[in-house]
Amino acid sequence: MVRGLHLRLVWPFVRLRGDVMEKNIKEFVNECANRLAQKQIDDFVGEIEMAEEDGYYDGPPIDSPIEQIFLTALLHNIKENDLPMAEPIEFGNYYFLYGINIHPQFKIGKYFVDFKIDFDKYIFNRQEHKTIEDCSTSILVECDSQEWHERTEKERRYEKARDRYFIKQGYKVFHYTGKEIIVNSFGVASEILKELTVYNYSIRKYKGISNG
Repeated sequence: MVRGLHLRLVWPFVRLRGDVMEKNIKEFVNECANRLAQKQIDDFVGEIEMAEEDGYYDGPPIDSPIEQIFLTALLHNIKENDLPMAEPIEFGNYYFLYGINIHPQFKIGKYFVDFKIDFDKYIFNRQEHKTIEDCSTSILVECDSQEWHERTEKERRYEKARDRYFIKQGYKVFHYTGKEIIVNSFGVASEILKELTVYNYSIRKYKGISNG
């Protein structure tokens, strides 16, 4: 359950024209804004609850508190910056996929990773069975509940072998400690999104995701 979530819609019309707006009109506009804000809160909390109880879309339920915090911060930053979530679109003979995909507990080879996060930019011609464009990028994220020095030698060897395998498959692997995620959850999420979208120039303009 997500607690203490506060979303607020900003209405420049009310702020800038409030001095000339009749009181009853202003109150009604603010009531509408509050209703929309509450719907955003309900939708957001519902999405996180679904991830915790039923699994995030194609993934299993997320029962780790650290992973729940990470996913919540990631979805918050995606929504705050108006970044697109990937949704397939079919048009004639073409299949389009554009946006961010989140895959918890994703299996790659014989290993599992806490999160595989994709920015899909993919066009496929179904009639010709041909990929027209594929500029998708992926990042693997591990939410480590233990500090490196707290792990056994066997655990450290396993993690290094797994990371080497992922890197050989062409993936970037980001490790975050539980403390990092708790103390700087939005910063961690922002770092992932900056890295993930660095080659997708069309979304650099969004606030907080600028790459210079």
